[in-house]
Amino acid sequence: MSTPNEDVFSCILSHIHRSKTVHAVLRALPQSHPLFCVALHRLWELPIYLDNHTYEWRAILASDEILDHLLALDAGEEALAIVESIRHLVIAVEPVRIREEDNFIDEDDVVAFRDRLSDLFEKTRNLKSIDYHSYPGIPLSRDNIDALATCERLRTFSVDTAIRPPWIMSTEDPEPWNIEPFLTNLAPSITSLELRHVCLTTLTTLASHRDLLVTYENLEHLKMDITEGYWDWSGAGSPQTGASDVFIFPFLRLPALRHLELVVSDLTIHKPRAGPLDLLDCTLLTDLTLDIRSGVYVDVTTIQLFMATEFPMLSHLEIKDSNAFANFRVQWEPPMSDQKSDGRHFHGLVDRFLGSTRNLTSLWVDESALLPATAENDRWDGLQTFCSVRELWDTASTHFHTVDKVLWKTALQAAISQIESLRVGFGVVDDVEVGLVLGCCDPAKLRQFGFDWAWKKYGRNEPISPELLGHLTQFPKLTDVHILFPCPETQVSGDPDPVIDARMVRDVAAIFKSNSSICRVGMGNSVVWERFGGQGPEFLLVSDGSSAPDSLVPKFYHAGTWRTRKTHW
Repeated sequence: MSTPNEDVFSCILSHIHRSKTVHAVLRALPQSHPLFCVALHRLWELPIYLDNHTYEWRAILASDEILDHLLALDAGEEALAIVESIRHLVIAVEPVRIREEDNFIDEDDVVAFRDRLSDLFEKTRNLKSIDYHSYPGIPLSRDNIDALATCERLRTFSVDTAIRPPWIMSTEDPEPWNIEPFLTNLAPSITSLELRHVCLTTLTTLASHRDLLVTYENLEHLKMDITEGYWDWSGAGSPQTGASDVFIFPFLRLPALRHLELVVSDLTIHKPRAGPLDLLDCTLLTDLTLDIRSGVYVDVTTIQLFMATEFPMLSHLEIKDSNAFANFRVQWEPPMSDQKSDGRHFHGLVDRFLGSTRNLTSLWVDESALLPATAENDRWDGLQTFCSVRELWDTASTHFHTVDKVLWKTALQAAISQIESLRVGFGVVDDVEVGLVLGCCDPAKLRQFGFDWAWKKYGRNEPISPELLGHLTQFPKLTDVHILFPCPETQVSGDPDPVIDARMVRDVAAIFKSNSSICRVGMGNSVVWERFGGQGPEFLLVSDGSSAPDSLVPKFYHAGTWRTRKTHW
């Protein structure tokens, strides 16, 4: 058998994104083989985890050994090739003993580990992405930032902006990271930025540098978590309690920002104000993701954010809502304590917001966000209830009275007809309701369809509904189908190797068979099969959900449940 040349082999390996697979290739090759170095370089291109925070002491030792090895490399050609292969670093400097002790003390060995990173950064000239975890822990130092500034290709940066929690949570801001060296030395070249644990102190620092932020011509993507900090005990306002007459979110003047991901508390956006969206110019946004978390002391079921803003350029909207419970979906007969909730009512989302977003082609929303509520707080526990898709389409139904059904349905149909990627917020749907929803879609446009399937309306051992499969056949451009939650008690399990339920495989096969244009099928968060061999019946599990959400599968599949095991980090 002839040996492929190094360039061809390198090209093949560039399509492999899992270190386990590359390790298998390395084990199959003797170190003297000319392709061994090619595979080794590919391994170094994949994300490298340096972990000084875990309970697993072997991971800490392995991280120290990797760091020792990289720093000990001489200036030889082979050594240079290794360090220049490094593209992505994920670093955690959150030692367990710091988190468990009442008094947070910077241990000398941990500080030394952090300080050694500067030498590593200066070697990794081709570094493109870094993700630094330090809450609570040891933050990046000024020397670290200066060293990273020498990495001319660094474009993606993720960091914790807090380093110490307060003694009593939600009573004051955590101790912040000194972000100023980053803002002046490194941030101007960054294109994608994630700021975690942002509190009022950090927001104030950002606002004080608005004259600098306006020069950030490269920053197109921002993810910001503003759930950290105190709740408004003094009456002076805070980000967590939302915009008010006494608290206004500062405008940050980021001129190139097009993609925004906000992680917020429900209390932050429950008022009829733009709130955290005042941080930027919404008329420039093309992508908006809202990840809404439940507040500590209140259960906000009505979100009014969508009344106050306009997004003329928006093409993608995603709403993740942690308010609804998923446990009832994973068992045929869940315990009474696993209460079902349909999520929150997003006031103005359908009738005011979607109707004004003419460029929207991608809509991913959770639970029942696109359905009208039956009434305000009509449950004893204060949770919302919503009408079903059937009731919304049935003009004779009087089950709810909060909106004009005809106007609501008209607005929905107009919005959905232009959508190419739809992950619906209609709650649990059966085959009839899927047909009603897909009836609003344009067969010439729809490429991706995700939904919460009503498994419990069908028998435990019944195959997936032929009527559902019939609806999928009507869309010649459909490439992706995602059922957010698999059939109860068929979740992918097993560590490290997945155990796939035979029922799930049969259902996936039926979906592939129904429409030859379908390329991928998902059953849960990041559990994805992919067709191979053209339009034939063969398909392969490409992601088992063990790293959910898995960056190696389309973000369309980053929803629903995942494997029955903990995910790393």
